Amino acid sequence: MAGLLCLLPACAGISYEHRSVEKPPAERAMAMLTVGTTDLQTCLDTMGAPMMVRKDEQGDGMELLWLWEETSAWGFFISIPTGTDFSPSLNWADREQQPQFLRLFFSGDGKLLRLSRG
Repeated sequence: MAGLLCLLPACAGISYEHRSVEKPPAERAMAMLTVGTTDLQTCLDTMGAPMMVRKDEQGDGMELLWLWEETSAWGFFISIPTGTDFSPSLNWADREQQPQFLRLFFSGDGKLLRLSRG
């Protein structure tokens, strides 16, 4: 049976994917952020526009969010047409990275309250 599978036509291939979504804020600018000291205008001047802005739960402050992703992945695939409704195939890729983010929370008077990065 295994010998017969070798005689079937098959499709196989290797793939490479590079994905770049947005650019991260400059490391220098992120290093200058200081909770309780940095104000909203200084942040926008040094970091540029965020991807998202929304009011906080209390409604007087705001949250700013920057998202970016830089990934590269190799993969391969193989498919064996059988002439029936079922054709076995296998796909694999080494992509595991998640987008990175910087989230800043500002008070109603524009002072940086907290930040998170991941």
